[in-house]
Amino acid sequence: MSILKYGLTVDDLNYTKEKISNQRDFLKNSQFLTPSGQTKSLLEVSFSPNHSERYYFRVLNKVNTLNSYALAFDLDPIFMTATLDAPFHEMLKGKFRKFYAKYQIIDREIYLRRTGEQVKGLVPNDDRYGYILDDIRDQKPLTVKQLYNLLSYQMYGFLRSYAFKKIKKAGDEYAYIRVTEPMKSGVPHYHMLLYVNERYRKDLYNAFHRYFSAPQNAKPLTYYENGRICTKPLPDGTEETQGFQWDIKSPHGYVLKYVLKSFRNVRDDKEIDYLQAWYIKHRIPRIITSHTLIPQWVYYKASLIDSDWFALTEIKKFSAKQDLYLFESDSENDTFRLVDFNGREIIYDNGLIQLYSSSGRLIREAGKKKPKRVPIQPFKLKFIEKEKPIPLKERLIPVYYEHIGRTLYMTQGTKPKPLYKFKSVRSMSINELWDYRLNFNFEHENLAKFLNIENELIRRGVLDGELHNLNIHWEDFEDMFAIHNAIYDTDFDEVFEKRL
Repeated sequence: MSILKYGLTVDDLNYTKEKISNQRDFLKNSQFLTPSGQTKSLLEVSFSPNHSERYYFRVLNKVNTLNSYALAFDLDPIFMTATLDAPFHEMLKGKFRKFYAKYQIIDREIYLRRTGEQVKGLVPNDDRYGYILDDIRDQKPLTVKQLYNLLSYQMYGFLRSYAFKKIKKAGDEYAYIRVTEPMKSGVPHYHMLLYVNERYRKDLYNAFHRYFSAPQNAKPLTYYENGRICTKPLPDGTEETQGFQWDIKSPHGYVLKYVLKSFRNVRDDKEIDYLQAWYIKHRIPRIITSHTLIPQWVYYKASLIDSDWFALTEIKKFSAKQDLYLFESDSENDTFRLVDFNGREIIYDNGLIQLYSSSGRLIREAGKKKPKRVPIQPFKLKFIEKEKPIPLKERLIPVYYEHIGRTLYMTQGTKPKPLYKFKSVRSMSINELWDYRLNFNFEHENLAKFLNIENELIRRGVLDGELHNLNIHWEDFEDMFAIHNAIYDTDFDEVFEKRL
């Protein structure tokens, strides 16, 4: 079947529609009773981007909060577009000619063919992002999800570059929002709005083009002025590129264009289109933000009485710099507390959230306190120091073997060897047979064993006579007593009486 849009077929679209429809029916039909006695469905409380109407507006709130946050700290916007290099695009179809024309892999390391320089941070090969380098080396076609992980790996290196380390070390603020979008072929790329102090722009510019080395990212951004093409360079000569721009009039509106494009209006748009199917089929997140805002789980709880994300974020950020503000949270015990400069206080404790004024008056509350979960005590391994082994000489014990008249030494814990090492009658020598016959214990041994030994001696010509019947009983053996007593000097009368 031919591919129509974003690398998807009609079957992919229909499968995604059916999947979302089944999920929606399940959420709609799954109902529960609230503490206040209301009956609600899982669909009403869901915040899934594919089902919830509230999620759409929450994203708008978050983007506007990010912009307000940047203005409060006097941060400048930088808009970045990160795309993969052209050789990676063809790997969806299993083509690797362009990649090997530009790079070579030696011992799981990538080198430029033209200069022989090693390239780091280009392709992942680990448990977190996948062993994509091994698949490229084996020329296995890559999936859309693998290309997304490859792009995320390059972004991971960029966010931990020396440029960001300088910002963190100086204690300066920064924030970003990142949106993933597919090309017509289905290959993902990033649009990222970064707010940062202007003095870090040059370092970030160099770091961006080092980690996202695709030529299209470094193409100069051009515009027309007085009928000619111009560029807008920095004082140091650095000019804007298609991947790195800073002259933006409405930065939050710029990124909102891509944010709103990736989400569908659940209330109005009933059908899943190809763009939505691309995110759902490949399990790719639409939007990712930095951790400078208040934690998502705190906002979910606090939004019941205060949905102003910026005010909550302001409390968190300034609490580290001023004594007037306070923010503390404990996700394991499901509690948090926020205090702003006016003394307003928000307290949440296991389901119950309360808003107090500066005078300590309860203004508003929602929810109901739940009993605290008993924490599971993890089992701790106890390591006992291993005792030193006893020397070999101290572990040996003497055992006397009567049949050989010798004392042998054996280690502790082993079973002593039997007094006699029994062989089969036919494997015994004549001396062993004769010694065994003369010392035969009629009181504890079986008569058939004695007769078998005599038969073997008869076969070897040591004794004269006919072979004995091994099934003979003691009663039938009574006639032979006199002969055996005379020849072998054995008191068979005493043995016979004990047997009876």
